[in-house]
Amino acid sequence: LDEEAWLGVQQVAETAGREHSIERALERMLTYWRGAELDIAPHAASRSQVLRAMEEVQAAMDEHTARCLALAASPYAKPVEEALANLLVSLRIATDTLDAWFGVQRGWLHLQPLFAAADIVTAMPAEARR
Repeated sequence: LDEEAWLGVQQVAETAGREHSIERALERMLTYWRGAELDIAPHAASRSQVLRAMEEVQAAMDEHTARCLALAASPYAKPVEEALANLLVSLRIATDTLDAWFGVQRGWLHLQPLFAAADIVTAMPAEARR
């Protein structure tokens, strides 16, 4: 090969390598989320269940959101652009959902003992059974 052809081959190989690196990073993130589970446990004072703290999952959501944004900004992300956008949307929805869930749960855990009090159970039996 002459020098110009060799440079063209090198450029194609470099582009393919960078695209492959982005594809592998995306696949690692998708693999993580395929195996992720919510940690739900029974609440001792009621018949309800609560979502336990999910620091690892929340940290992974933050990290993967930032990583998706960085990867999507690369000129080599074109082959997986749609998959990165879909993962980013899913991460944002999951983050918003968990934030809302924990907010409601915090309020419920704070108020639940009040509704379990004997005078409330007597005054509002239907509501106390919920």
